[in-house]
Amino acid sequence: DRAATGKEAVIIDLKRDFGSDGIPVLPASKTDQYQAYLCNVPGELLVALYDRYQSRLLEGNVRSFLQTRGKVNKGIRNTILKEPEMFFAYNNGIAATAESMDVVSTDAGQKIVGFKALQIVNGGQTTVSLASAWVNDANLHSHEQIAKIFVPMKVSVVTPEAAQTLIPKIAQYANSQNKVSDADLASNHQFHQRIEDLSRNIVAPAIGGNQFGTYWYYERANGQYRQETYKGTRAERKKFETQNPKNQMFRKVDLAKYYNIYLQRPDIVSAGAQKSFSVFTEWMIKEWDKNQNFVNEEFFKKVVALYILFQKADYVVKGEYKSYKANIVAYALADIFHKVAQDYPDKVVDFKTIWKNQNIS
Repeated sequence: DRAATGKEAVIIDLKRDFGSDGIPVLPASKTDQYQAYLCNVPGELLVALYDRYQSRLLEGNVRSFLQTRGKVNKGIRNTILKEPEMFFAYNNGIAATAESMDVVSTDAGQKIVGFKALQIVNGGQTTVSLASAWVNDANLHSHEQIAKIFVPMKVSVVTPEAAQTLIPKIAQYANSQNKVSDADLASNHQFHQRIEDLSRNIVAPAIGGNQFGTYWYYERANGQYRQETYKGTRAERKKFETQNPKNQMFRKVDLAKYYNIYLQRPDIVSAGAQKSFSVFTEWMIKEWDKNQNFVNEEFFKKVVALYILFQKADYVVKGEYKSYKANIVAYALADIFHKVAQDYPDKVVDFKTIWKNQNIS
């Protein structure tokens, strides 16, 4: 069975999979499109859920874990280790969605005993802060402290038909922690999911005497690249970074910038990342509605070639100009694309060769 994202739906049986008797729950609200519940999740169970499903539990999240560098995440860690009994009072909790839930009546009231397609759409940093503390702060008695923690959770059981519309809105309106940008909120559009899938499956040609190719890692959700190895050993991290070099990681706002330059809109690029992303999103949605198949292997390789062009132009300009570097690069490249289109209508920029060589001539 598949969830609304098109991926295999995660089926969770709390008793069978985690030895849990269930999560006490209160029905809160009901409409034709969703039913809401309020509950209190034991910290240990939340850690176990994340440990088993990791990023699959956070696919609907607008941001992956933002590390403990932000003030909010440092505060969460301090509360876990020093005041676990105050976690419920200090933390906003998590907002989740599910395609369906198994709820049973007991002498102690109603309990959730299972989920289908559970997604944490807000509170990813709370979830991963607990999981990170469990793994990395065991020497500071994190296991005993997390055993004292309960996390408030709001669950919306959303019909598959309404999921694409409601889940991004739930994520947006539930958020009250780190600021969520428009780029973050758009991360669930199928365009970005498809680019992410392509980036994980297309191997770039081996260059510079290397015996193996590498990947161009598309970070669909902020912090995703770091999250890949947050629990890995040094050897696992090294292997991942060798296969996915950090200088080959690009984000949604980067993709928007490169493609807006190709569309000869350096003025939009120069207006800043959010404006650039907003204009690109309008273009992308129109193209997507006309024909989703434009997001294919050729398109992905073209985006990477645009990235390479931008980085090479940036290097050249950096040696010549001290001010307005980003603007000069954007206008210079856009001018090249404009000149090709105007003066050489029967020719195109050779993106295929740039991809093949992973470099410009």
